[in-house]
Amino acid sequence: EDLADEKVPAEYLSAAGKFESVMKDGSRTLKKRSKSSRFRRAKVYIGPSDLKNYTIQADMLGTKYKRNMSDMGLIANRYVLAMWGNKQKLRIQSWVPRPRVEKWEDFKWRPDVWYRMKMTVTPQGDKAIIRGKVWPRDEAEPDAWSIEVEDPSPNLEGAPGLYGFTNRTEIFFDNVKITENK
Repeated sequence: EDLADEKVPAEYLSAAGKFESVMKDGSRTLKKRSKSSRFRRAKVYIGPSDLKNYTIQADMLGTKYKRNMSDMGLIANRYVLAMWGNKQKLRIQSWVPRPRVEKWEDFKWRPDVWYRMKMTVTPQGDKAIIRGKVWPRDEAEPDAWSIEVEDPSPNLEGAPGLYGFTNRTEIFFDNVKITENK
């Protein structure tokens, strides 16, 4: 809340030039810039690359321009959980040049509505379960996970982060929270 307009938190690696601090709905938020075609797709990392055993959560709002909607999401342990606007889907994928682990679920969401997203990676023996959930921010958190995938060759560490794709649209992130799993 204390950031000046157009600034980004120092610990948000690679955010400069791609994101900016703005006021939205009475709160200081991080906005994914949409003007530069060079940075339509951006990932921002929060902390060192050897973090593990955490859950990341954030509020996000995507917009629509003509027929295009934003894609937005979270990063944990080198996996991306994203809401794909034009496809109206929720996706988990591994972080490699091509998806090694990937799962899609139908997920209808509306532009200009705040959603809360939560993601965690849980090791189980020699595999891991990647889970994500999304719900409207003004509603109670659902008990069930929205999407879940098992990785037999898991990424057990990696920096948490934010993901956004804009095509003349905007994305706003607020209330980013990273907590240690118990």
